[in-house]
Amino acid sequence: VHPYTYRNEHEYLHVDFHQDPYAEYDYWVNKIGIDGLFTDFTGSLHKFQEWTSPSNKDEKSASELLSKIEALISSSHH
Repeated sequence: VHPYTYRNEHEYLHVDFHQDPYAEYDYWVNKIGIDGLFTDFTGSLHKFQEWTSPSNKDEKSASELLSKIEALISSSHH
């Protein structure tokens, strides 16, 4: 599902989101689980994605953990 068209102007933001485009993105992306969306304000959507995505540190930690698990599994098969 790809709803459209998300905008930042107050007259287009629903009052339930307190006229906050980031609250609207959060609702549709994280609570409803849409696959994507169309917006005329790609900069604010990009900011939202940066703020809500895992940091590089988290990704590095997860990658290191997976490598350790892989090594443990590999060593147990020998």
